Amino acid sequence: MDSHQAINDDNRLIGSPRITSNIGVDMSLATDIILSTQLRYFTQQPTEVTNDGGKTFKFEETNNQFYLDSSLMFEDVMFEHLDVRLSGKNLLDNRDSVGGPWLRGS
Repeated sequence: MDSHQAINDDNRLIGSPRITSNIGVDMSLATDIILSTQLRYFTQQPTEVTNDGGKTFKFEETNNQFYLDSSLMFEDVMFEHLDVRLSGKNLLDNRDSVGGPWLRGS
């Protein structure tokens, strides 16, 4: 097989977590200010691991990962229907490598 394969040796799709769930809350802080948060969770994410400079690789699993995103939106800035949003992704700053088999890396 070439390096573009999407299935690993266990016949599982590379990069697809077994369980994914999301929960979020939108809250009005003031008349024109809205806070939005989202907590994302996944488990059993196939992960491509290389320990020898990329010559060989194996698949492991990354489990029980949580990601927190948040944004603050200001509505009707300067004039009606002009909204400005400030967003932060992965505020917990927890990162793991996930498989990128088409790149032969992660």
